[in-house]
Amino acid sequence: MWRYRVSVKGSASERRWLNRRAQHGWKLTAIHGNWYRFAKTTAKLQIFSEYVPSKLAVPPGSARGPFEVLVTCPINEPDVVVLYSAAAKATHLIKGKVDNGDATLQLKVALALRAHQLNLMNIFFIGGLAIVATLGFKGILVEPALDWTIALWLAISLCPLLVALRAHRQVVRLRLQTQQYQDAWKPTQHVFLSHMTQELDVERVKDLGEWTLVGHGKNVYWYDVRTLASLAEIKQALRPVVGPDVEISVLSFLGLGPIGFM
Repeated sequence: MWRYRVSVKGSASERRWLNRRAQHGWKLTAIHGNWYRFAKTTAKLQIFSEYVPSKLAVPPGSARGPFEVLVTCPINEPDVVVLYSAAAKATHLIKGKVDNGDATLQLKVALALRAHQLNLMNIFFIGGLAIVATLGFKGILVEPALDWTIALWLAISLCPLLVALRAHRQVVRLRLQTQQYQDAWKPTQHVFLSHMTQELDVERVKDLGEWTLVGHGKNVYWYDVRTLASLAEIKQALRPVVGPDVEISVLSFLGLGPIGFM
């Protein structure tokens, strides 16, 4: 049996899906791109996945203690292999297995998947637009066939976007877990500190993001911070640093009102 699924290889969501299949008696036997092949089995299995360097990958069918290697799936970016293994579903085995995928590698895989799906969306949208415009201009397609063609073109173009959004949610979670924000877009929040007698000790709040002093007046300091934290989280982190007498106002990059007046 074959199933089609676009997911981040080696991710927790993929493992949950594979284990749901295993609970219904379907054992993973092959992966080709986004196609997964399963075979019927009576064994009660639990599926695990991990990232290994390409040169250390073992072939399917190999035994690693109580675990049987089911499938290996090579990934180009980064250059690793996702190794899928299975063991009899028993409490002592589950506790003995350390199934903690490398979050840094998983982040790279998720970023590559997101970029690929966004590229597909662009190809489908621009290519479909050219085809629909040509057919409509030459009068080959007329209503209602033209309307149905446009609807189909938009639906096909949006499918990769939905997958990219799902991958993006995993990217955000993995960035928070690994604290790796290189090349990541982060909104700039504007922080105003009133009744402040000296500059903010940004070292104490550097975990929030990148701080920049924009300007200051009489007992008022204005900072910009590039961060993924919410306005409430910024205010909460600042309070023990600046003390109870300082008034904290945070202005969103979207131009919303300061948090103290919302």
